[in-house]
Amino acid sequence: MIAAGDPGGCERYRALLALTLGATLCGLYWLPLRLVVEAGVGGLWAVALFYGGAALLGLWFARDQLAVARRAPWRLLGIGVSAACSVIAVSLGVIEGAVAPVLILFYLAPLWTLLLGWVLLGERPARLTLAALVVALLGVWTLLGGAALAEGAAWRGATLGLVAGVGLALTTVQVRAARHLPAATRNLAAWSLAPPLALGLAVMLDSPPPPALAPVLVALLVGALWVGLMMAALQYGMARLPLALSSLVLLLELVVGVLSAVWLAGEPLGWRELLGGAAILLAGVVVARQR
Repeated sequence: MIAAGDPGGCERYRALLALTLGATLCGLYWLPLRLVVEAGVGGLWAVALFYGGAALLGLWFARDQLAVARRAPWRLLGIGVSAACSVIAVSLGVIEGAVAPVLILFYLAPLWTLLLGWVLLGERPARLTLAALVVALLGVWTLLGGAALAEGAAWRGATLGLVAGVGLALTTVQVRAARHLPAATRNLAAWSLAPPLALGLAVMLDSPPPPALAPVLVALLVGALWVGLMMAALQYGMARLPLALSSLVLLLELVVGVLSAVWLAGEPLGWRELLGGAAILLAGVVVARQR
């Protein structure tokens, strides 16, 4: 319980609520993204517009704190690059393939977070981390084993999920290391590089631009409201909670994402997804509890 008059306890409680909200919105992120794509906006264009809207909102909130970026420009650049790679990879994954396998692989992130925290922050993981990593990799093999490994679409989705997870883990560690910077500045850093990188990829891959103005405006609005709130809540919570607790709460995204995809999109949930996801989920919980 949080004692009355305990400012630290109240802040921890708010951080926990914020991280829970952010994880829930992340789990449902695939829904507005697919709706915008179905309206005629290409996947990379949708990502650019979503995070362009979030960046515009973040720029307004950080307008009085932009000078702070001079304190740690490389740290903010690192947050931007890793966050952009993560959101582009997971967005393309849930657009092009089944939501459940991409999110399950995405949630190797708690393991990568603990390992990166060890390397970059000196937060030495418990001995069970290695065993949990083995369990998680067995879960990946179960999820994608057999004939599924030979299918190009399945392998592409797996790669995107893994890249997104590593990017999220690296972003989490960097956000913790940048706690001394204002939250608005960190949020803006996380949003600002996804639009130009997504647009650059769209041009390189000859992805056609949106056919009409209406879906563009909708995508910008969704980005400002949904993505802006989602990312702000995640960063607020991650910057104030221990890595282990953050990793544990973030597993809620996996549960929300998989169940919503089964319920709303009618995606099948077979024995491979159940066994592989359970192994990855168990590994994440074990690692988090060790911290």
